[in-house]
Amino acid sequence: MKRVLKLTDAWSYSAETENLLQVARELRVRDYAVTLACMPETPIARRAREFEIPLALIPSLRPGAAVWRGVSAARRFIRVAHEVQPDVIHVYRSSLHPLAAWAARREG
Repeated sequence: MKRVLKLTDAWSYSAETENLLQVARELRVRDYAVTLACMPETPIARRAREFEIPLALIPSLRPGAAVWRGVSAARRFIRVAHEVQPDVIHVYRSSLHPLAAWAARREG
């Protein structure tokens, strides 16, 4: 079974986040293990729970956050990537690409 780790810092529900969840659901139907890394208590986290998509919560993952929050989010995401051991990291915002690339590189 392939493992996909999806990463988003979305704090509101939009067409983008709806697409993220639809893709996650379709991947699960096709026998992929999908985990969503996102901020807790956001609309996307609530919807993911409704769809029974496993969550990895990263409280410090906020758009435009202070540098120290970014470091905290990076550390947490790297731990999540280490735990999930994803075959694919799918990022939903270009500002998060460096974080995902760093985590992927650390995991080999």
